[in-house]
Order: sequence, then structure tokens, then C-alpha cells
Amino acid sequence: MKKAYFYQFLEPVSEELAYNLQELEGTIFTGPRKMIAHSRTLMEVVLDKVLIHENLHLRTPENTLVHKIEKLVKHELISSTQKLAFEEIRLLGNKASHEIREFRFSEALKTWENIHVVMKWFVELYVSYTIDVPAYEDPMIHQEYPYELDEIHIRLEKFEQLLKKSMELERPKEEKENVQENVQKVQIKETLTSLHLDEAPGVTTVRTLTFQGQEIHIPHFLRDAFLLPQRFEKSERFLLRLNEAQEARIMSELPTSLDNLHERIVRFNLSHVEQFVEELKAFIIEEKRRRNLLQKRPGDLFLFYEGEQIVVTEQLGNIAITKETFPGSPSLIEQLHSDGMQIVKDLPKEFIIIGKYKGIGKGRVTNFFEQIKAMQ
Repeated sequence: MKKAYFYQFLEPVSEELAYNLQELEGTIFTGPRKMIAHSRTLMEVVLDKVLIHENLHLRTPENTLVHKIEKLVKHELISSTQKLAFEEIRLLGNKASHEIREFRFSEALKTWENIHVVMKWFVELYVSYTIDVPAYEDPMIHQEYPYELDEIHIRLEKFEQLLKKSMELERPKEEKENVQENVQKVQIKETLTSLHLDEAPGVTTVRTLTFQGQEIHIPHFLRDAFLLPQRFEKSERFLLRLNEAQEARIMSELPTSLDNLHERIVRFNLSHVEQFVEELKAFIIEEKRRRNLLQKRPGDLFLFYEGEQIVVTEQLGNIAITKETFPGSPSLIEQLHSDGMQIVKDLPKEFIIIGKYKGIGKGRVTNFFEQIKAMQ
């Protein structure tokens, strides 16, 4: 669960609105441009909600943010102060979307203050008459927000999409799309829960690959992960050939649809893709597990191999790699020494890599790993 945030009081009445505002608050000092640009989008959704509530319709040519603000002014639904706040968010949001200059924290803070003016009006009149929005407070400058900037952008877009979907539920029946309302509410709720509670930094889905109707969700931290062929035991040759064709050295090189991946290289068929997809899904699950472990135990050194790990303590790490200490693999030890690996902590974290050495098969790698594990 994330730390408390200013608009947390909105969660009981509108989670999608509360979480949008939480994301914006978290990006004031980490991504002012993104914060300002997405604030404009959020304010447009707020305006749309009010227009629906007031049963005010705009013709398509007039369906712009400027016209929406003027519509509320014409019907005396907003004060001059609220209009100014909307206009400043709109104008600065336009600049953040188009200008390449660096945007300042002060501009993001001004936008945040304008959001408060708008949200106080909107929440107290259109969300719940029982809520009194607290007085404005500047966010803490040392506030932690552990998402990277491109991941922030993805999360903001997802929250905005959910907010727009929730808005569709407020339209008059004759204007709604032919979607079961209860089903749509459940979908929004499930996605909100996933984004807000389950998606730790780095785990936000950045790509969705498909294969014969299946979806493979690629988390942010694996966006450009190297697809080490040895990690795909049954698909190693398939991946090596894809690597040669520069088709799948890293995750981002994989096509969105994997249905015809085998056609990019000769002498492979659909069954090879099926096997690769299964191993890819297992790879993602294992990488998430490793990442969680590393986050829970910062500073610890690990050796990972086939779903297991060894914690390399100072004592274990300093054990010399010799033929006497590790009997049964003299050729491997000689080759490790030639690459400068003299003690256990010199070994690669991805333990399976040592299988690359001449004459070293999987059995030798497994035996060596078990020998080290027995020394823990």
C-alpha cells in the first residue's frame, strides 16, 4: 500500500479520481512536464462529467476544452476564480504537450494549486455534498515516488482511461455504448486494484504480446531485458537462430504478435513458437520472483539457477574455486580461472552462463551449483 496522499479522502466515493490525483501528486517533482500535461486531460474529464450531470450538450465542432469551459461560464456554473484555474491548467498543459523546453517545479506546483481550486468546486458540488475538501497544502518536496518517468506516463494514461470509462457510466441510457453496465464496473474496479495495489514500481505492463488468443504482459523492468538463450532450455536453438536474424536478442525486439514468429527463420515451425511462449511466460514469472527477492534483501549477493538461489555470504563468497574444493570438474575450474573467476563471489549471478564453457553440459552446471549450495 502506498503512503497517504492529499486526495485519499476521495477513495470511498471515486477510486478512479482519487488514484489519478495520487499519480499526479507523485510526479510533481519527478516529472513536471508529464504532471502538467496529464493534469489538462484530467480537467477535461472533470468538465465532461459536469456537462453530463447538467445535461449540457456540445456539438462536435464545439467539443473542445475552450468551449467546455465557456459553456460552464455561460450557465453560471463556475466562478471567475474557477474559470481562471481551468484556463491556466489548459494553457500550461498545451505547452507541456508541445514545447520541448524544460518545465519547472514551480509550474507543476502552480498547476497542482489550480487543481485544488477545481477539485474543491467539483467534489463538493458533483461528487458528494458531505465532503469538505481540505485547505490547499504544498506537497512534500522529498516525497518518494519510485516509478521511472516513462512508467509514470504509462500509469497516468491507464488511470485516465479508467476515469473516462467511469464517465461513460454516467451518461444517459440512450447515449451509452451497448455494454453491460455491471460488467464494465467490475472491469474498472479490477484494473484499479491491479494498478493501485498490485503493480509495484517496475511491474507496470508496458507491452502486451499475443499468441493465438493468449496475452503475455511485459512489465516495465523487463522492457529491454536480454533474452539469454540458456534460460530457455527447450527453445535455446530457436532463440539462437532468432538472435542471428536480429529478431529476439532483447524483449523489445519481439513482435507484438508471436503467431508467425517461426516464419522469420528457416526450418522452424509453429510448435517451436508454442514452446517458446510457454518458456517466456515462465521466464517473466521467475524474473518477478527474483526482483522481489532482491528488493527485500538489498545488498545481498545471489547466484540464480533454475528457480533456486544461493545467498553468497562473505564467508561463502571468499571460498577459493579449486579442484580440491570442487572435485569432479577440473576442466570447468581451469576455464573459470582463465576468465579471472578465482573465488565463489566472482561467479556470474546468472549461474547457467557457466554452461557456455567447452565440454560443460547441464549436468556439470547442476552439480557445481549443488556443491556451492551444500557449503552454505
